[in-house]
Amino acid sequence: MQLANGMGHLTYSTLVHPADGWDEIWASLREYLPRVKRIVCPDDPFGVSLRISGATAETLIGSPEKRAELRDFLADNDMYLYTVNAFPHGPFKNRIVKEQVYEPDWSSETRLRYTMNVATILADIAPDFVDPSIQTPPLGFKPNVTGPAVIEAYAENIRKLVTHVNNIRRYQGRTVTLAIEPEPACFLETTAETIEFFNSQLRSPASIANLAAKTGSTREEAEEIMSRHVGVVYDICHQAVEYEDITESLRALKDAGIGVWKLQEAAAMRIPKVTGDMVAAVRKYARTIYLTQTHQRTADGKITRFLNLEDANRRLGTQSGAMRMAHPFPCAGLHGGSRSVQIDALRHRRGAGLPEGAQAIRPARDRNLYLGRSARRAQDRRHRRLHRQGNRVGEVAASLRHDRRPVQPLFGGRARLCIGVPQSPWAIGRPTVRLPAVARQAATDLWSH
Repeated sequence: MQLANGMGHLTYSTLVHPADGWDEIWASLREYLPRVKRIVCPDDPFGVSLRISGATAETLIGSPEKRAELRDFLADNDMYLYTVNAFPHGPFKNRIVKEQVYEPDWSSETRLRYTMNVATILADIAPDFVDPSIQTPPLGFKPNVTGPAVIEAYAENIRKLVTHVNNIRRYQGRTVTLAIEPEPACFLETTAETIEFFNSQLRSPASIANLAAKTGSTREEAEEIMSRHVGVVYDICHQAVEYEDITESLRALKDAGIGVWKLQEAAAMRIPKVTGDMVAAVRKYARTIYLTQTHQRTADGKITRFLNLEDANRRLGTQSGAMRMAHPFPCAGLHGGSRSVQIDALRHRRGAGLPEGAQAIRPARDRNLYLGRSARRAQDRRHRRLHRQGNRVGEVAASLRHDRRPVQPLFGGRARLCIGVPQSPWAIGRPTVRLPAVARQAATDLWSH
């Protein structure tokens, strides 16, 4: 749905469904999307973030009939495709994923071809009133970046993708954007690293000259093409785990002229002080099928990074210092999460810090938040019935104005609506927080200004 006051689109991500091939995805779309819409957005168009794997992209790109069937299904049910999650190329459920989620990386022809296919599909299916975006990984897993040749391969394939989506704009009149999502342990991990890559690899004189030759444009036009089509997904969980000041990070992206195509509200787990008891409490949530990047910051400001929670458990013992985790499993009794930074991000998005227009966050038609849910049980990640109190998100937001209870992790139980990211707890069965908890103050900012 489109939020008021230029806040963008709130969309439901189908990455939550345990489906990788098109037949599974198609069945889950028909089963769940109409039911979710009736609860959340019965009277208005309902935005959808579609999970498309590499195999699904091959199926849809080769079948105009299946694309037409999907387009008609969305139109008949008053839904619209706003964005595609093309982060995980392969299977994403019921098997060990870990760092394989970043493969194939952006140095490969496979990742390039996959993303080009997704762009073509989006241009065919998304409605004219949105400029759809493609969510993609942060180029590659950091240990695999072995030298400048890998980095140049990343940049070259991004330029090829930009050439493709520029041709879509030229011949079809559709603007499709690429949204790169920084994440701990990846080549683009911090906001500073992201800005450096844009400046030194994508927008350097040599890169712009290369793009100008590919697109048959002037250097000035090539700069505009790159800026128009490549930006970032800003995941609040990921950058909170990096101990970044969220407001300052968003301001830095704006100052650098890098578009934030998606703002993703995901919760990181925070342990203010590491003790033996706290380490023991989280130990049973280690060794999951996904990465659980864990960072510890000591009193002197030093940050120690661990790829997984189990790595941190072996090293930390009773050391002092704070700890934050990306993608942790539900954990009863631990200290909340990243609520304060989520509020900062939404305030910054709404306020003067990021003006409208051609600056970092684009107008309402080009912005995105996600509406999703968690449906996890201890031994069963199958999709369960969506539940939430109240009839409309707007009504919920209005009721939150005076409700300031702290964030509480959701430990099992029913599915709840929340604002999040396809890589977030609600989307893949990781821990989530109830919508009122994650949005109490932020929702006031969203709907009352």
